[in-house]
Amino acid sequence: MSNHFTSPLIEKESSTKDIIIEILSEEFPLSIKKIYNIISKKYRKRVSYQAVHKAVYELLNEKVLVKKRKEYSLSKNYIERLSYFVERLELNYKKERGLFKELSEKNFVIKKLDSQYEMAVFVISVLKNAKKGEVIAIIWPTAWPPLTVPENIYSALKEMGKKAEVYCICGGDGFLDKQFAKRWRELGMNIKLGVKLDRMFETFVLRDLVVLIYQPSEKRMQKYRYINLIKGLTAFDQDKFFLKIIKEKAEIYAFIIRNPAFADKIKQEIMGYF
Repeated sequence: MSNHFTSPLIEKESSTKDIIIEILSEEFPLSIKKIYNIISKKYRKRVSYQAVHKAVYELLNEKVLVKKRKEYSLSKNYIERLSYFVERLELNYKKERGLFKELSEKNFVIKKLDSQYEMAVFVISVLKNAKKGEVIAIIWPTAWPPLTVPENIYSALKEMGKKAEVYCICGGDGFLDKQFAKRWRELGMNIKLGVKLDRMFETFVLRDLVVLIYQPSEKRMQKYRYINLIKGLTAFDQDKFFLKIIKEKAEIYAFIIRNPAFADKIKQEIMGYF
């Protein structure tokens, strides 16, 4: 492949890693020297050869790139993860547009979701509509894992934490709940563990919108079966492990309700813990 072009997705403030991924999506395999030359000439980004070298090796360690001899390409695993995410994202954006159209006509909608991963992408597609300074209120029987993979999901979570004020109460208080809560706090969430809950639904509130998620209890609790297995793993490897788990088929339902009084009541209850 030749004829490399600058994608409209790449902006001046994009990181060196983002640009390297963009370059290797168009032209591959390439040596570090060739990558550096493209960045300098085509992207006109001021960056040292050492910085490009470091970024390439970090992407290699993160399994985003593979190396053959002295040249680099995007890894098959990364491409598959990205393809799956884009497919789910497209599906859920269509669902989101349909969702708000439905809610303009009626105040109650039920959606069937086929895995915990699809559930997470759907919830993010709704909550991403939060405006700067708005409150997102969440109730979890057990803490959700804040996955760093795929990268697009992690970026959406970071952006949400910067933009909105997120408050979460969680019934769980075990090893995984505490580990996940620490990472959620790093993403800007206010989270309180060990709250006595009598709900079987995960609950998300934004403005006058209430999303109730029902998933079978064995799906909610299955992550606790793997505590001993994951204790020795790095955070990145744990995320890859849980990503595989949450992609498993499941029968999950989202109940979306538009009711200002109901939404305010739940927000007030959650905020009362902080």
